[in-house]
Amino acid sequence: MTTPTIAHTPGPWKSGGDYVSAPTVGLYVVAQCYSGCDAGREEARANAALIAAAPDMLFALREIAKGQGPYSRDPFQHACNTIEDMKALANAAIAEAEGHS
Repeated sequence: MTTPTIAHTPGPWKSGGDYVSAPTVGLYVVAQCYSGCDAGREEARANAALIAAAPDMLFALREIAKGQGPYSRDPFQHACNTIEDMKALANAAIAEAEGHS
């Protein structure tokens, strides 16, 4: 049994303070993160950055999961760079999720 793929708002998504928008479809707000006090604003911004990175993280996982191209298990074609390529793709997605892109 396979899980159906559900379409989501196309990326890239951008965080702007405590909200996430999809500039590719106008100024469509994908999500807004609320905080109950001033101390929570940084947390709301961090949550927005994490949500905005979701399309890139999904892309990275799908690419690695395919096991093709640079992520192939063929040791003759990609033995030396497969792990480094996967790490680079994952680290780029992590940096965006943490608001460091």
